Amino acid sequence: MTAKWQNEKNAIENINKLKEKLEQTKADIEFAKKEYDLNRAAELQYSTLPSLQKELEEQEKIYEKSK
Repeated sequence: MTAKWQNEKNAIENINKLKEKLEQTKADIEFAKKEYDLNRAAELQYSTLPSLQKELEEQEKIYEKSK
Protein backbone atom coordinates (compact mmCIF):
# COMPACT_ATOMS: atom_id res chain seq x y z
CA MET A 1 0.00 0.00 0.00
CA THR A 2 2.79 2.41 0.88
CA ALA A 3 4.63 1.67 -2.37
CA LYS A 4 1.50 2.36 -4.40
CA TRP A 5 0.94 5.64 -2.57
CA GLN A 6 4.57 6.62 -3.11
CA ASN A 7 4.31 5.85 -6.85
CA GLU A 8 1.19 7.98 -7.15
CA LYS A 9 2.83 10.79 -5.21
CA ASN A 10 5.90 10.69 -7.47
CA ALA A 11 3.74 10.68 -10.59
CA ILE A 12 1.81 13.72 -9.37
CA GLU A 13 5.04 15.54 -8.53
CA ASN A 14 6.42 14.78 -12.00
CA ILE A 15 3.22 16.03 -13.62
CA ASN A 16 3.32 19.25 -11.61
CA LYS A 17 6.97 19.86 -12.48
CA LEU A 18 6.25 19.32 -16.16
CA LYS A 19 3.31 21.72 -16.02
CA GLU A 20 5.58 24.33 -14.45
CA LYS A 21 8.17 23.76 -17.20
CA LEU A 22 5.43 24.12 -19.83
CA GLU A 23 4.27 27.42 -18.37
CA GLN A 24 7.83 28.68 -18.10
CA THR A 25 8.53 27.68 -21.70
CA LYS A 26 5.42 29.52 -22.87
CA ALA A 27 6.56 32.61 -20.99
CA ASP A 28 10.04 32.26 -22.50
CA ILE A 29 8.49 32.07 -25.98
CA GLU A 30 6.56 35.29 -25.41
CA PHE A 31 9.66 37.01 -24.02
CA ALA A 32 11.77 35.89 -26.97
CA LYS A 33 9.15 37.19 -29.39
CA LYS A 34 9.07 40.55 -27.63
CA GLU A 35 12.86 40.74 -27.81
CA TYR A 36 12.74 39.74 -31.51
CA ASP A 37 14.83 36.67 -30.78
CA LEU A 38 12.82 34.72 -33.30
CA ASN A 39 15.28 31.83 -33.57
CA ARG A 40 14.99 31.20 -29.84
CA ALA A 41 11.21 31.58 -29.95
CA ALA A 42 10.95 29.09 -32.81
CA GLU A 43 13.25 26.62 -31.07
CA LEU A 44 11.16 26.77 -27.91
CA GLN A 45 7.83 26.66 -29.72
CA TYR A 46 8.57 23.90 -32.20
CA SER A 47 11.10 21.77 -30.35
CA THR A 48 11.02 22.23 -26.59
CA LEU A 49 7.28 22.79 -26.13
CA PRO A 50 6.11 19.72 -28.08
CA SER A 51 8.58 17.46 -26.29
CA LEU A 52 7.40 18.72 -22.90
CA GLN A 53 3.77 18.21 -23.92
CA LYS A 54 4.53 14.67 -25.05
CA GLU A 55 6.36 13.93 -21.80
CA LEU A 56 3.42 15.33 -19.82
CA GLU A 57 0.98 13.07 -21.69
CA GLU A 58 3.19 10.07 -20.94
CA GLN A 59 3.39 10.94 -17.25
CA GLU A 60 -0.39 11.39 -17.08
CA LYS A 61 -0.86 7.94 -18.65
CA ILE A 62 1.53 6.45 -16.09
CA TYR A 63 -0.42 8.15 -13.31
CA GLU A 64 -3.75 6.85 -14.63
CA LYS A 65 -2.36 3.31 -14.76
CA SER A 66 -1.07 3.57 -11.19
CA LYS A 67 -4.49 4.39 -9.76
